[in-house]
Amino acid sequence: MPCRTTSMLALLLALACAHPATDKGPRASVPLGLNYPPLPPGLVEEGGWLVGPDTAITYSLSVVAMGRSRALWLSRFTHHDSLGKAHWRLRRGIALPSLPEGYVLATVDCSVDGTPDARVVAVGRWDNYRFVDIRHAWVARTREERIDTLSPSRVTCTYEGDRD
Repeated sequence: MPCRTTSMLALLLALACAHPATDKGPRASVPLGLNYPPLPPGLVEEGGWLVGPDTAITYSLSVVAMGRSRALWLSRFTHHDSLGKAHWRLRRGIALPSLPEGYVLATVDCSVDGTPDARVVAVGRWDNYRFVDIRHAWVARTREERIDTLSPSRVTCTYEGDRD
């Protein structure tokens, strides 16, 4: 009996770690390892960008929506098809919070502790060229294929280009 209980506990722990209770929205019903395109019905990729260069493997971060829910996906490049279109494998996804009025997702020109990092995504609002009132922040860890939460106080974002 103890071996059976230990095995069951290990299985439950593995499932809990693989699918945290905080995963909701578009990521919740999409299995890790999903190969795309195409995306499952009802999912729409709002945008994406390449991240790295932690490894020789190409990764992307993308924002995926299903209705009013949005998720941040970390995906690994698998191949180009005969038409040259990139194909990806979902490695990690987290639910994004609903954005309060006036708040946006910053996906460019963010730094952690003063060091620029293209793997950082933050929720805040723009005040001219400064990103202020940062409420949430995450960083993609491509070597570990995960997305970690960052303390908003460690993150700054600026933008010198046209945001319109």
